[in-house]
Amino acid sequence: MNRYEKYWKEAYEQVAQFEDVLGCKMDPDIISAVTSLNVLGYQTDGSCQGHDEDGEVSLPYIDVDHRDQELFNGIGSMLLKVPRILARPLGYWVGWLLTSKIDDAREQNRSALITIEGLLGQYYQEHPSPSYFTLLTAIARGEFMSTRISFIGSMNLECYEYSAQQKILEECQAVMQHFSEWLYKKAIAQ
Repeated sequence: MNRYEKYWKEAYEQVAQFEDVLGCKMDPDIISAVTSLNVLGYQTDGSCQGHDEDGEVSLPYIDVDHRDQELFNGIGSMLLKVPRILARPLGYWVGWLLTSKIDDAREQNRSALITIEGLLGQYYQEHPSPSYFTLLTAIARGEFMSTRISFIGSMNLECYEYSAQQKILEECQAVMQHFSEWLYKKAIAQ
């Protein structure tokens, strides 16, 4: 076992222990992909392996958080520090400063989205998608929040009959598993 494999295994054990705010463990079939993304430098903040529960089908996804906490904390603290009585006279200055910070966050979001799209592009150069529905894509979530790695099919899944949704789910889970294996090889080959 090389040092990258050892590092990945340690990271996997940490990720597998993670619990969300409701105390639920991470879905077992998505842990490997989340671990590999984290090892590759992408901080994840949400994921799902895809489910078929009570007649509702949801497809797999992974959210990659690329917010600069310092930047966001700075925006929030600036707003809290301006006393109400000074807000109007300082409004133009604060507005300019906030606009500058928000523009920085938007640019950071665009850069992260392009980086993740590049990662998916590398994957699809080696592994063409079997169908339109199972094509992994990067979707910006909010103007400067995170990027969701998801499937094109998730955008209009409810338009299909339940049996078709189940088939799409199975195909997407297989593609996510394959993507996870590809990410693992990439992570341990650094």
